[in-house]
Amino acid sequence: MEHPPASARGNQRILVRYSIPFVTVAVAALFRLGLDPFLSWKAPLVFFILAILISARWGGTGPGLTATVFSVLAGAYLFMEPRFSLRVADPANLINLAFFAFAGAVVSIDPLGTKDKFKFAGEALDPQTGLYYLRARYYDPAVGRYAANLEAFLTDKRDLIENNTDALVRELRQAAPGAKQRAIQIFDRLPGVTGAV
Repeated sequence: MEHPPASARGNQRILVRYSIPFVTVAVAALFRLGLDPFLSWKAPLVFFILAILISARWGGTGPGLTATVFSVLAGAYLFMEPRFSLRVADPANLINLAFFAFAGAVVSIDPLGTKDKFKFAGEALDPQTGLYYLRARYYDPAVGRYAANLEAFLTDKRDLIENNTDALVRELRQAAPGAKQRAIQIFDRLPGVTGAV
């Protein structure tokens, strides 16, 4: 089975990250439209707050800012007078939109309220690769291995998982007794692995 090149995987991740704002803003707009008979002109932007928070949290800064822009446009177009026009007649609504855009930008730039992305003991999760950066190199908890060359590591990750006997041994130690006996038989056939389980 051939893996797609790293650039194709990166493009897929970007596409997924930037689809989040479109979906969340559309859901918020539809939800607000459904409540329009009860709310009429009240709270035109309140449902878009969740769309911005979700986009910023799971997509990052760019998708959060995208959700902010589309929320302002959708809120002005659908829920502010004159409706179905981007022209906003009431100056109070313009101030409301400006404040909402500013707050959405602040939340998008720093969705968790902190600039420090480092976790325990200097670990930082890299959202693009899904690996932990330990201030010196990348670590993949699924494989249980550090990456010296990140590009080669991401390309050969499948081979690393298949050939990483340490990770297999750790999992087999937690397996059911019958599975463990079968694994011992298999590992006894491998050179240099006898007695590892």
